[in-house]
Amino acid sequence: MRFSVKKAAAVILVSSILLPLPGCSKLFISEEEMLNVADSYAQALSECNVPKIARATDASFEEDREYWERKLSFSTYSGYSDREARVLGAIADSITYSVNEDSVDSSKKGNVFVDVTFTMADWEKLADHSEPEWSSDLAEEAGTGDTVDLVIPVEFTKENDQWLCANYHDVFETLYAFTFKDYNIRVPLDLRISGYTWYGVSTYGTNYVNTNEICMTLNVDMYDPISYNANDDEFEGFEDVYYTVECHGQEIYRGTGTYMGTLNVTDVPDYADPSGRYLAAGEYLVTFYDGDDTEIISATAYVDVETDSVEIEPYLRWWYTSNAVENEEDGYSLTVDYGGVTEDPIYINTEIIEAQVQYHNGYAYWDGYATLEYEGEIIYYEEGVESLMVTSYDVFDDSCIDQETYYFLPGEYTVTFYDGDDNLVSSASCTVELRAEKD
Repeated sequence: MRFSVKKAAAVILVSSILLPLPGCSKLFISEEEMLNVADSYAQALSECNVPKIARATDASFEEDREYWERKLSFSTYSGYSDREARVLGAIADSITYSVNEDSVDSSKKGNVFVDVTFTMADWEKLADHSEPEWSSDLAEEAGTGDTVDLVIPVEFTKENDQWLCANYHDVFETLYAFTFKDYNIRVPLDLRISGYTWYGVSTYGTNYVNTNEICMTLNVDMYDPISYNANDDEFEGFEDVYYTVECHGQEIYRGTGTYMGTLNVTDVPDYADPSGRYLAAGEYLVTFYDGDDTEIISATAYVDVETDSVEIEPYLRWWYTSNAVENEEDGYSLTVDYGGVTEDPIYINTEIIEAQVQYHNGYAYWDGYATLEYEGEIIYYEEGVESLMVTSYDVFDDSCIDQETYYFLPGEYTVTFYDGDDNLVSSASCTVELRAEKD
């Protein structure tokens, strides 16, 4: 909040010496009256109050009034973005002033000059940040960080028996210079997000059935160097991101520092179904916000609880097996359903084995891991997957690879999925055969 800083001595005990008004020796003004005029004008300037400024500025200001009304409104109406308006508004709010009671001077140009010291946020320092900053952080720094003092001579002239500012161009150029500066404000994440994905859904879309967890992940532009650091293979700029989860209009959970929003039944035991194992049926609204509290994206997950399927155990679905099922011709092409094999999967002369865990009661696979075993020995391990695809070039034990064809050697291969606590989620085996190929 802006406020006036005026020494009491300037109001109560002011020299009674009268200043001669140049050009009209019969009119005089006391220093006390001149200081009061300067104080009133400085207050209007510190408040960026254009109507009040206009009433105390000479007639030439009317030509620029509309421009400055927009410029000093610090809103999108002014042409600023929300982020720029937040920073500039905070700088403007930092302005205070004091009138120098010993500075009244009527010896220059036939008008009266009074020095006003304006104290405000060091906006040049704010503009010197080399790394992008959230506008809310810059605004906070404007209110609590370093300040600078600007001593500005204000020139007053007599018009229609009223003392008005005659050098507003010089005053504005100095005091409001911060409105013409560029600030290194971080680009909102919503401009770098192409959408979102629900993981662990039990059916198509956003429907979960008998789930202990829902998970919504932001689709980040991996080709945006600000968002994705290819060298470290990780996303950046999400340290200040947070998300909320609402149910029936009530916020029930909040997470921070991530592009993956998850809600586990253990986080909200009051929103569990009667068994305590699954999230209660209902609509769960997940909303992501950036460090400026600006909404990035929002979506709703639908959760159902089906008691007749609670006891169904997870199972594996095998892909690219040799006993895949060919579908009928659909009028355009003959398609092959490379999934659909859930029992007795067989691979013949294969360089690839893939199995995907199927489940009704979803688990946090991103915290778990999966293994591939050959004749009881682990030959491959991977974290955070619900579909394990392994090629013969991936395994770290070539004792299971034919060195001429690079096919997997015949035998039994077992895929096992574990959760984050090393509990077995599902496990099954496939058979690999190696047959001589015809010329």
